[in-house]
Amino acid sequence: MQRPPAWARPSAFAAPPLPFNAPLQVETEAPRDEARQSFLDLGHDGRHGHRVPWRQYVSLAVWYLLLVMEYIVVRIVCQFDIPRDCKPHGNLDTIFDLQVMFMMGFMLAILTGVHMPDRFAYLFCFKGPRPRGIAFLLVMVVSGPVWGSLDTIDSLSRISFTSSFFEESFVNVLIGLAFGAAAAFLLLWHFYCAFMHNQISGFLAYSGSRLSIWIFYGVYLYIAATTTNVEVHLHHYVIGFLIAILAEFNHPISLVVLAAGTGIFVQGISAYHADALTEEKKHLL
Repeated sequence: MQRPPAWARPSAFAAPPLPFNAPLQVETEAPRDEARQSFLDLGHDGRHGHRVPWRQYVSLAVWYLLLVMEYIVVRIVCQFDIPRDCKPHGNLDTIFDLQVMFMMGFMLAILTGVHMPDRFAYLFCFKGPRPRGIAFLLVMVVSGPVWGSLDTIDSLSRISFTSSFFEESFVNVLIGLAFGAAAAFLLLWHFYCAFMHNQISGFLAYSGSRLSIWIFYGVYLYIAATTTNVEVHLHHYVIGFLIAILAEFNHPISLVVLAAGTGIFVQGISAYHADALTEEKKHLL
């Protein structure tokens, strides 16, 4: 017999159902002393108190260090012409790229739960029979240079997610559909996990947060594509980001998706720039 999804199962914290003829119980306001004690138990000293979750800030600091490490690795690989069209970076270019990387990286960390203790412990587990942290770091560090090395293959170096590329031939359209099918598979798999292992409120929160970002970029690309004299270029740092934000679950597939998507996201910024998705078409006189 198939197990019902989590949202259809009664919660472990739910109160037992009352008999049909039980009198209606109305909750009364807790005494002021009890309310204050509940604040103190949670670490809130009074109405204006706040307990700082310092472990979450440490987790975010570790995450930022990983992004910077990947950024440096890609810049080192660029010295060996991988990829061949790696762009030089000045001081201002680097500062701007780091700004975009940190802002989008913060969103990525929050959406994938890196700052949460259980998620952080899962990703950075280096002990026991399953040292997942080694696999996570290895995939993240290697994915950027591996993606850049695809540029050394002539048949693959021509691939670009631009409007002119898809207008060249039907084969290019099929290539784009193949990438889209892979992204759709990852999307559906993660949405299936969110549906089967969460209450309905958790599933709606997961799907709504991801779809809102995907829809935003979809509207962005649609408006750009319907604007005259504008060339659309969906940079792969955005593609890596959009794929990586799906990976919230403590599962090997989700771990690899987060590591690889983050590596591609950082590689696109480090090897090139955090460029806009649109640019004016150049007309030859």
